[in-house]
Amino acid sequence: MLFNLIINTSKISPFIAFLVSAFLGIWIYSYNRKSIKNILFALFSFDLAIWALCCYIQSNTKNYGIALLSDQILYSVAAFAPALFIHCISFFTQRERKGIISFSYLLGFIFFIMNWFPIFRSGVALNFGMRFVTIPNIGWYLYLLAYSIIILIAILDLIKAIISKTGKERQQLIHVSLAFIVLLAGGQSYFILIINKFNYLIDSILNLSSSILLALYSIIITLIIIRHRLMDINVVIKKGLVYSTIIAIFTGLYLVAIYLISQLFGNILGVGSLWIAAILIFIFALLFQPLKNKINQIIDKLFFKSSYEYHTALKNISKKVAMATNLEELDNLLSKEVNSILKVNHIKIQKFI
Repeated sequence: MLFNLIINTSKISPFIAFLVSAFLGIWIYSYNRKSIKNILFALFSFDLAIWALCCYIQSNTKNYGIALLSDQILYSVAAFAPALFIHCISFFTQRERKGIISFSYLLGFIFFIMNWFPIFRSGVALNFGMRFVTIPNIGWYLYLLAYSIIILIAILDLIKAIISKTGKERQQLIHVSLAFIVLLAGGQSYFILIINKFNYLIDSILNLSSSILLALYSIIITLIIIRHRLMDINVVIKKGLVYSTIIAIFTGLYLVAIYLISQLFGNILGVGSLWIAAILIFIFALLFQPLKNKINQIIDKLFFKSSYEYHTALKNISKKVAMATNLEELDNLLSKEVNSILKVNHIKIQKFI
């Protein structure tokens, strides 16, 4: 039963990855259509979205012709993925890489043409009856080699930039690197899927993980863009985001929990989905307020840091002031707390009696 759940989820997960990546590309492009950075990053997101959509088609079709055409479209965009990747990295690292970037696009064009001829693939095959994958030929292995080298150069550039930068710039690069590590892990899962000769369970897990990691990357990079104001994007985030986040989390958890529990335990325990739903609603009702407070704190720290610290400091001072027993203790307390907040060298509080 768990195996069937993995199979079914692996078939739909590429479409979810497509939607998330496409949304990211549209959002970045629509925010500033004249910015080269925004256009480039949007193209990279659309590239990944088309890749995921073709994987969805290959996971659900049984028609050889459709599977072959979707594979050719997939590698038509995948051919330029390494070039777009290192080009995006160059904006983050602020390092001139005109030579390697131009050469990467040239290689992308060569693989784009090669992709439509038998030198790239011998065809497509229905792996373990699960999904169609490429039957690699010499062109595919050359593409994989070029992909690996270009990605390695981009990663090394990121590492060098992280070492050389300090403060907020370094923190920004570290966060971006983590997002790209998630993306590359998804890419590796896909390539292993092509050469997987083990069994259908591993095939399904690889298909599922590659899509989930792609969707996760899109979510992480979106949060990083908002957090660090990248791509010239300065989003005004309102407190209503707290409640929207809670509704989205609860809705997702509720549906997933009902499905999983009913699938795994419904038949064994003989309990209907109605009773399971009632129990989950009761549990989520108990968890609502604690989760709401926690999410509120996280969002305040991420997006309203200055106001969050100000509010927290006032709250802490108020508690300590209430415990002061005399003016001298109050004077020392206020001097110490205000000094720690404002970071000044000297402070004096004048009392008027």
